[in-house]
Amino acid sequence: MSETIEHQPHTQAWDNYWQGSRQAGSTGTGGAQDPVLADFWTAFFTTELSALDGARLLDIGCGSGAVTEFALKVSQQQLVHPKITCLDSSASAIEHIKQTFPGVATIQASAADTPLPAGFFDYIVSQFGLEYAGPDALAEVARLLRHGGTIALVMHMRDGAIDRECARDQQAITDVLDSGLFPALTHLFEENMALRKGQGSRVGFELADKALNPCVKAVEAVITGQGKDVVGGLVYRIYADTAHMYQKMNAFDPDEVIAWANKVEGELSAFASRLASMQLAALDEAAMDHCIATLAEHGVEITSQGIMNMGEDDEPAAWVLQGHRKVAAE
Repeated sequence: MSETIEHQPHTQAWDNYWQGSRQAGSTGTGGAQDPVLADFWTAFFTTELSALDGARLLDIGCGSGAVTEFALKVSQQQLVHPKITCLDSSASAIEHIKQTFPGVATIQASAADTPLPAGFFDYIVSQFGLEYAGPDALAEVARLLRHGGTIALVMHMRDGAIDRECARDQQAITDVLDSGLFPALTHLFEENMALRKGQGSRVGFELADKALNPCVKAVEAVITGQGKDVVGGLVYRIYADTAHMYQKMNAFDPDEVIAWANKVEGELSAFASRLASMQLAALDEAAMDHCIATLAEHGVEITSQGIMNMGEDDEPAAWVLQGHRKVAAE
């Protein structure tokens, strides 16, 4: 009987993080359950939602619903009933929200161009989502916020802890992809399959076996250089799974191994692209000043600007903005 390859949740971490169940974070800081973020949102909603039962709240770039979950927990504790809308450009994210939070309204749209009415929301919140939509999203936030309404935004910081970790993880993934591990593993198991069927040659198998070795060494170098925990342990898990399949080659169905290799390679490529987009979205101090100026231009006054530290080393990782849309003059 052949062994079955389990598609570990680690290999799906990126899609899970932004579009699915958030089983595992791709980075060690800034995850949905980071205690600093949990404390921030719990305090914010405890202060704000108690004052306005039935408040309309918009979660921009909702992803898997981390912020919405905090809002619902606090509202249940305080016996208030906010009307929450989750907005994301990802269809997978919106589908996940529908399944996880059935009482929450959902909209699939860019934060820079929504179909929502002006002045509709009492609160607009975002955690690592708004910055992806570009500067036009700030004007849209101001348009959607009612006069007297409140915003709370947590955004990626350029050269902050999350940004640096994204760069390290992206480089590690790129090195793994560039190693040629997956094509070499696929070729080896194709040769193994041919031998089992009596259609291949021992020479072809041995050449494929030899070609895999430098690919594995390249992945080992990534782990040696950056540690087993790089990319949340994903690189090491791939390395360990590859070693296990290699050592018990005849116990595995070659078609399953080839499917696994193709699947993981594709997911890693998508993962690297998303990490790159996170880095592009990260804001430096000048960009943050521009954000504040843009909001002010559209009537939103920032009353609190700060830096959020995260991770084991308590390093600066994110910008935090809170403010209100000015009440219209009578």
